[in-house]
Amino acid sequence: MTERQVISRRARPVLDNPRHRPRSRATTLAAALFALAALVVIVTVVGAGALYWSLHRSQGSASRPTTFHVVSGDTVTSVADRLQSLGYIDNTLLFRLDARLHDLSAKLKAGDYPFKPHMSIDDAVAALTVYHARTISITIPEGYRIEQIAETLNRRGLNGAAFMQEALHPTFKSPILASKPAGVTLQGFLFPNTYDVSPHFGGKAFARLMVGALNKSFTSAMLQRAHANSMSVFQVLTLASIVEREAKVESERPIIASVYLNRLKIGMPLQADPTVQYVVGTAKDWWPMLTTGQLQTQSPYNTYLNKGLPPGPIANPGLASIQAVLHPKHTHFLFFVAKGHGHHAFAVTYQQQCANQLKYENLSC
Repeated sequence: MTERQVISRRARPVLDNPRHRPRSRATTLAAALFALAALVVIVTVVGAGALYWSLHRSQGSASRPTTFHVVSGDTVTSVADRLQSLGYIDNTLLFRLDARLHDLSAKLKAGDYPFKPHMSIDDAVAALTVYHARTISITIPEGYRIEQIAETLNRRGLNGAAFMQEALHPTFKSPILASKPAGVTLQGFLFPNTYDVSPHFGGKAFARLMVGALNKSFTSAMLQRAHANSMSVFQVLTLASIVEREAKVESERPIIASVYLNRLKIGMPLQADPTVQYVVGTAKDWWPMLTTGQLQTQSPYNTYLNKGLPPGPIANPGLASIQAVLHPKHTHFLFFVAKGHGHHAFAVTYQQQCANQLKYENLSC
């Protein structure tokens, strides 16, 4: 019997067993991408957590609250640098990053912002997005003339020259200005008060603000009273400005107003010293003590030489002096003389006035 030749064969894989199925290239790539994605997610989560912690942890070495001033021209970078130098943040890079996330550069305004010690960067950025207007208080006393108001504004950092220009040559209209003659300044219409304004408030705008305040304070009832007294607002303010410069004691304002009104009724010159002071005053002293010679100074404002009211107000009166002119005390007084401590002695006749002058000023007529 012939032997059969046996041919060896390679073992074939059992294809129906998935455990022995080889991985394709696509499967391997997918697994790698999955692992990479998982790694990216882990790194992102960890990074985000670290960033969140960095932005929300307490910052800085400052130990006291402060008011942080943002001025015109400040940027996120300049603010970050100052906050770091003041000890309220540690990391300016993180501050700028968080500021970008909150769009702080578009929201940042000049103003005052409260800061507490150990705020987080995120809290610091958030604090700067809540605008706090920075204001300064400027007090304009009763009886100031335009030049004195301008000087006050200059001292407080506002534009006194622009104020002067608008006060001397007004470019706007207001109901309260209706009786003001054309070409006349705003003297008398600039209402004395305390004004809270921005440190960058314009001088021109300040003049308008003061006139607006008078417009609000001079009520319709006051306007009716002026008309009942046969006076325009301009005339009321003109006389009130003289009363303002003469009166030192509140209770005497209506009496002093009555003296001048009584004189106007009989055509007697007002002979008011403040009208001459207005003429001769200078920046060295806007309201100087007068000499006898100065009483003869030629000017339409000099009420020693001219009868009636002066051409316009000599100062800016307060509400009390305006009310005194609108509601004067009923008297027959035509004279008064200072007797000390802001008080005056009043007289009906010239003889009484001479006696008062001798008594209180040691002067004979």
